[in-house]
Amino acid sequence: RAIYFKTEGPMGKRREQKHLTEDEVEKLKAACDTFRDQLIVYGLLYTGMRVDELCHMHPGWINLKDGTITIPREENGWHPKIVKVIEKKTGQVKKEYCSNRIIPVLNPTLTRILESMAGNKYRLDMTPKEVWFRLNQLWRKTGSKDRISPHMLRHTCLTMMVRKDYDITLVAAQAGHHNIAITWNTYVHSDNVSLIKEVKKKGGI
Repeated sequence: RAIYFKTEGPMGKRREQKHLTEDEVEKLKAACDTFRDQLIVYGLLYTGMRVDELCHMHPGWINLKDGTITIPREENGWHPKIVKVIEKKTGQVKKEYCSNRIIPVLNPTLTRILESMAGNKYRLDMTPKEVWFRLNQLWRKTGSKDRISPHMLRHTCLTMMVRKDYDITLVAAQAGHHNIAITWNTYVHSDNVSLIKEVKKKGGI
């Protein structure tokens, strides 16, 4: 099970999935033993992809010239997460579509990993469950006794983008969200360590 914590918001209590601290991110990257490990960790941390998207990614999605990954609407019968827009009054589905986006690669090390992936026509060839299991093996190597989920790395990616002053609309586009409120209320987190660092850097107010 993933790690959650409760927060109070305008809608009352809700469960939020934990994101990783900068120190945890560095330890997790250092725990990678193989190319496959790096693709899992860097791929989730620096694209914001869902684990199912990562598992289906292949070299044809990668544009090395532009430094982007294209997640198609459908790939050999597989499609990304379906989004449904429901009419509130009637409960009927107004429109239905799949997350389809072109996303930039957010890290130079991941760019090199993708270059190797494209050059060798490499595919991850793992199920989401297998990625989950391997990620927890790497997590235990960092000395953590808790568990981790691939989705926590997606949370971490979007949180890091906000801390780097990316506009929230761009963060939502990276995630494939059609509603900015989902990005802001669910995927963006703060913590005291980051707050203290920022105050020291800015010298207070």
